[in-house]
Amino acid sequence: MPHLTGLLAGRKLILNGGPLDTGQATLVPTDATLGVAGLPQSATGQTTIFTGVNAAQELGFHWGPHPNEPLRQIISRASIFRKLGEAGRRGAFANAYPERYFAEVERGKRGLSVTGLAARAGGLRLRDHDDLRQGQALSAFFTNRGWRDVLGYRDLPDITLRQGGQILVALARQHDFTLFEHYYTDICGHHQDWTQAVQTLESLDEFLGGVLEGFGDDMLLIITSDHGNIEDLTVRGHTLSRVPTLLVGKRRREVAERVTSLADLTPAILHALKVAQTSDPPHRPLDSGTPGFEPQPLEPGGDT
Repeated sequence: MPHLTGLLAGRKLILNGGPLDTGQATLVPTDATLGVAGLPQSATGQTTIFTGVNAAQELGFHWGPHPNEPLRQIISRASIFRKLGEAGRRGAFANAYPERYFAEVERGKRGLSVTGLAARAGGLRLRDHDDLRQGQALSAFFTNRGWRDVLGYRDLPDITLRQGGQILVALARQHDFTLFEHYYTDICGHHQDWTQAVQTLESLDEFLGGVLEGFGDDMLLIITSDHGNIEDLTVRGHTLSRVPTLLVGKRRREVAERVTSLADLTPAILHALKVAQTSDPPHRPLDSGTPGFEPQPLEPGGDT
């Protein structure tokens, strides 16, 4: 992963690693357990990231992968996209969805994900095939290959991983805040497939290279996760590991100082964008401690 390693000045991401600051990036080990016993799960973790509300504490337990009604209520009232819209800022959710996804939602066969609900709470239209064809959206898998070869959208351009990163930067330049969601690392962790995991991380790094090519001094890149998984393929489920939040660009150190758990991300982003908040969290020093690693089976309702 040459681009990630370059940002970290030759250091590698390792389990239980502490905070790191280089000339290009800041790395913050970030608590995903949120003070609640059990393994972190996607719905509570993502709700926490995209609202600033500790959703696991609100429920009293971790929950996922799909949001339940209490989580949907939290997202509706506290979505980062809603807060940005109310402050007159432009937000974007970069992921595209195929027509069959919208049809299944319309028929009640599936519900929107946390990210989809967060975008809708801010009045955003979820992007589709036309947006993807016009270079105004991205597949969650970085390139259009799956849409072309599996879903049958043969009219889509065949872009490279690096071009995908460049598209994301171009989209970000049109908005104050742009969110892109990639979840295949979680799938690889559940499959416990080393070869698949390595290929996925190498693809992620090549995509990151495209982002960095178009990255400007006026931009801030934040990479984070709702829970650990792919870093330990000896277990099928999620982990208690702190997730690596990586920050690159403008005001990265200032934002990093405000982040110790997933609940800090939305407030830190809003602070960086100078969006007023009803309760501004205090600054907290970086903590190099890491909770003990205890692999556990998946909880009921966990990712599959």
